[in-house]
Amino acid sequence: MIRIVPLGISGYLPIHGRHSSCFLVLTDRTTFMLDAGTGAARLAESKIRKLIAGRAELHILLSHYHVDHTVGLYYSFTQWKSGPQTVHCPVCPFVSANPDEAIGRLFSPPLNSFELKDANMKVAPVNKSSFTIAGHRITVWPQQHPGGSVGFRIDDEVAYMSDTVVMMENVPKVAGVKMLLHELWLNEKDSKEHEKEFKRHACYGPVAEFVREARPKTMMPVHLYPHYSDRQLEALTRKLERETGVSCLFPEEGQVYRLT
Repeated sequence: MIRIVPLGISGYLPIHGRHSSCFLVLTDRTTFMLDAGTGAARLAESKIRKLIAGRAELHILLSHYHVDHTVGLYYSFTQWKSGPQTVHCPVCPFVSANPDEAIGRLFSPPLNSFELKDANMKVAPVNKSSFTIAGHRITVWPQQHPGGSVGFRIDDEVAYMSDTVVMMENVPKVAGVKMLLHELWLNEKDSKEHEKEFKRHACYGPVAEFVREARPKTMMPVHLYPHYSDRQLEALTRKLERETGVSCLFPEEGQVYRLT
């Protein structure tokens, strides 16, 4: 059985009690963390500490290097105490970046009093479209976002697509997955008033089309527009469910969602 725990569901700005992007995926074999936004601070909370107690290793899958998705690496370094951490970082052909330099910059003066060598944290470049972690098949594909980003799929269980425009050619990458975690940014009204966001993020109309085509068993919207209230976001989730015919869950931070 796989459990998904949203630690941070907002995009870029921790506000209204919501953290920026971070999700735990707990399997029988290992522990994944999808992105490392400010939500990684929840690793210090008693409920989350009980869930991860005794787990030997943490594999962090980074979609990209923007600070709202990586600041939590410092929190995971200080709060994950039971074993080593590996940060799986996209490189060419997916993203033009040097992960040792990018992550190393976060763990060096004057930004940090610790250096990467002190962090019990290994940096592993992601340069292939599929690889294996603890017996789980990880599939990777490029996404369109300033600076580049990638999507991930873990077996046929979970797919994660954050900070991306909607790309219908990626439907086969996630088709039929049990849980699709997909960015849902602006609603229809706001996206029409801010058309440039269609070149940066996944707004409602194209997301609905993508979900209808991909037909996941369940969809959970992620990387949510931080200035919307919980009520607005939940209403948008319910609308998406009605219009796609796919079960949609509005994520609650700290809640445990089981995939059976």
